[in-house]
Amino acid sequence: MQPAEAFTHPPFELGNNPLEEYTREYCASIFSGEAGQKLHITPEASQWMTNHIVDYVARPMDAMTRDMMIGKIVHTYHVVKAIVMIAENMPHHPWDLQQVALAGMGHDITRFDQAYDQATFKERADSLWRHAHKGAEMMENAPLSITPESRRAIVHAIDKHSDKTYDGEEWLAKLLRDADKLALLAEFAQIGDIDVKSYTDGPPSRGELPENAYNDFFKGNLVDNGHTETYGDVMIRYLSWMNGLYFPETRRILAETNILERIAEKLTDYYPDDPFVQKNYPEILDQIVQFKKEAPQAA
Repeated sequence: MQPAEAFTHPPFELGNNPLEEYTREYCASIFSGEAGQKLHITPEASQWMTNHIVDYVARPMDAMTRDMMIGKIVHTYHVVKAIVMIAENMPHHPWDLQQVALAGMGHDITRFDQAYDQATFKERADSLWRHAHKGAEMMENAPLSITPESRRAIVHAIDKHSDKTYDGEEWLAKLLRDADKLALLAEFAQIGDIDVKSYTDGPPSRGELPENAYNDFFKGNLVDNGHTETYGDVMIRYLSWMNGLYFPETRRILAETNILERIAEKLTDYYPDDPFVQKNYPEILDQIVQFKKEAPQAA
């Protein structure tokens, strides 16, 4: 699978179709049959995921909540494709590709609950409700025919996939974190506005940008989620993810795309007259160029 292919998906064309019925058909088209086989998704896992999604889209909701759920269906598909692509590019590592795919399938499964109940994906540092932890709890009890060892690895990976940092040694946890970042970067480069509405409080500001996110980025750190109060903060947070990828294969895949440049361009498009952006934009581009120079080359 090539990088460009990993971040494409069939259009979700609802039209006049009933949302519940169309969603079930759409999930079947991307998670089961030939598509599911290519991604090492078992029929059991596909059915489990589809039933959970349809349970939520069948409920009354406003248009924004519906769009958030549709976005998460697509994101899940992208993460499965990304995690399988990275693993398949690491033939030296004995990955269980069905386990890898299931970790991608389940990583954001409780985002559908969150969209319906909270109408936001924003999670503050002091929040007691964490989608990753809730998803890990759900995976612990999921009616899936997997070994205890595989379940433990998947549960751990889901639980840790959205932490700001991860210093553990579990390979699957690192792989899921890389795949999630890779998919989100590609999606943000395409449809950034949707993400901002889901993850920030209120409409994105065009006003003066706070310096917290920039300070994190230019130190080579991941930007703290708590620093994403404006559209610009979200973009800088996403760009900072190039500093937090674990596997050379992930860095190579990202370097072969123009995703980072497209996100940087969005910053200047949205803040064309901001002196802070104008001052820092050249250094942001320098960071991207340096990342690409240092990324591994395809064999």
